[in-house]
Amino acid sequence: MRWSIATAVAAVGVLVFASPGRTYCGDPDSVHAARTMIEQVCDCGRLPTHKVYAACARAVVRNLVARGDLTETCRAKVMRCANRSVCGSLGAVACRITIGDVPSCRIVPSEADCQAPEGGTACVSSAKSCCEGQSPTGCASTTPCGSSAFPSCGGSCPSGTICQAFSIDGQAQYQGCYCTQPTTPCGPGACSESGGACLAGQVCYGIVGGGGSECGCGPAPNSCR
Repeated sequence: MRWSIATAVAAVGVLVFASPGRTYCGDPDSVHAARTMIEQVCDCGRLPTHKVYAACARAVVRNLVARGDLTETCRAKVMRCANRSVCGSLGAVACRITIGDVPSCRIVPSEADCQAPEGGTACVSSAKSCCEGQSPTGCASTTPCGSSAFPSCGGSCPSGTICQAFSIDGQAQYQGCYCTQPTTPCGPGACSESGGACLAGQVCYGIVGGGGSECGCGPAPNSCR
């Protein structure tokens, strides 16, 4: 079945009004009941986009308010949880960030994007919404790129990049780890001008000799004009 905003809202019209409910203003149970209804009607993992999911959640809340089962104050809280969720966003996670003793949460595109700020920590929460994402329960810690000892550089980086070592002339003050686009270093299996990474102005050549073929970086040839 192909989901759209119209399909999601239509589903709400059938399921919400068919479900008996008794909730009260100011009672945390009313918020929990509304969020449970959203979870049942709006399939977090199947809806194609977060926009479609949010539209479905709004329709659920609108019907609950119309029935008198949810107040406007409770509506705002329920929608805040729905808007700050991973639902409809493939690969997204709730990232719990702590600076000092103060936790916060934000939704990021992937686990690799859950990065610790300076002076703080970050971990990927198993929660679907930041309403629960500030809790340390189910939280897996992440190590940002640069925290690992050089040259292993095993920290996490944003999606599409890797944590890579760099060094200038072997000097300790000019070496470390940084996030960069993945590259294939000049070496076995990468003996071509486009197949291996070298310093600027150099290319990766195949070198024959010494009982076999090897690869090495050398000056780029001058173009004939």
